[in-house]
Amino acid sequence: MGRRYNHALHETNSEAFTPANAALPLGAMLDAALDPVIDFSAAHPGFEVLLQGAEAPGLVAKEHEAVHTTIVGAVEGMLALRAPELSPDEIARTTIMSFGIFKAGLELFMTAKDTERDAYRTEIKRALFGYLAPVVGTDAVPPAD
Repeated sequence: MGRRYNHALHETNSEAFTPANAALPLGAMLDAALDPVIDFSAAHPGFEVLLQGAEAPGLVAKEHEAVHTTIVGAVEGMLALRAPELSPDEIARTTIMSFGIFKAGLELFMTAKDTERDAYRTEIKRALFGYLAPVVGTDAVPPAD
């Protein structure tokens, strides 16, 4: 199951974490990057368990690490394009913090009633916008050459 989710996640990431999306204003970038991952999680509830499952045994832990690495790499790439003035250490810390915020919000989204999920989707984006705005700015940025 983990391998299947990883394969599907690569396809989702290729749609969500693009240089064009990184250049959007911050709110639009969060919509473009997060909505496909949140939608994927909603359609595949086991994915969220895999995403959160750092303490899982054996192959599940291996697949968790692969999912984690995939998402972290994609987010680091977007941050590097959006804020090239940040050092690699700053990008890594900002990525890990952003991913932590996202995972906490996604857990709330997944356990919410269907009627509340849109509100939690909005809250995930609001939390990330508030965290990222002072670091990467809110305006559109010129696309990478």
